Amino acid sequence: PTEHLWQCRRVRRGWKQEVELPGRWTTTWLPKELRPRFTPEALGLVARWSQGRLREMDLRGCVKVGCGALWLECDSLRGLGALRLNQEEQARTLPRALRMCPELQALTTIDLRFCPGVDDELVSLIAKTCPALQDVNLRGCLVSNDGVMTVVQCCPLLVHLD
Repeated sequence: PTEHLWQCRRVRRGWKQEVELPGRWTTTWLPKELRPRFTPEALGLVARWSQGRLREMDLRGCVKVGCGALWLECDSLRGLGALRLNQEEQARTLPRALRMCPELQALTTIDLRFCPGVDDELVSLIAKTCPALQDVNLRGCLVSNDGVMTVVQCCPLLVHLD
């Protein structure tokens, strides 16, 4: 979150300028203790600062951030390859994000393990919208064999399915 970023700058002179350097951000992986405080506004800042170089977005445990925040930052997500989610609100808002943000259709990895709200319907939409998927993790989700088969049929580049 922005307020924490600004507080940390005292650790090193010019830290804020360092954080805002274009292309500095390639992932949104956060320590577990910061994830519940990560906000859509902070995600927007990170996405804009990444300038299209964001490769992985890990929103597991980020209870304040739904996928609606993703489609608001579409232009900054053009290089995104991996998306990791585990909140019910994220699963609920993912279909709209996929429809509104064509950049997400180039995802190669999606990790939805133990994400409530992931079912055959959502998995089918993801598979049909993101045919470049190579790594799909659905462990602990309510997905039947039909959902798994849809992923296999729609994602010809699939290498790993859990």
